[in-house]
Amino acid sequence: MIRVELRYAIWLAYSKQDIYSGKLIENFNDLEIDHIIPKSIDENILKEKISKYSLGKEFTIDSIENLVPTFKIHNRQKAEMVLMNQMNVFFSQLHRKKRKGLKRS
Repeated sequence: MIRVELRYAIWLAYSKQDIYSGKLIENFNDLEIDHIIPKSIDENILKEKISKYSLGKEFTIDSIENLVPTFKIHNRQKAEMVLMNQMNVFFSQLHRKKRKGLKRS
């Protein structure tokens, strides 16, 4: 279970918006934190994703990069599916942001 403080920080970091719909999650009680790559993923597939998206050796399923805010209903609809298109977009953007941050140092 994700601590309330971390849930709140993720909610704020994403401007209180649902990652899938872009809609504002106005009520904290409507918030769930989703794992973009689901916890149930096969270990070999996880390794492939870590490599494909250059997530780094320290990446785990519970890494902050894998946690996003969503409405409870969207998280339940997603269930155990890996949403390939959204995952590609999300991790590609994350990779670009990380590279930009490294260039500034």
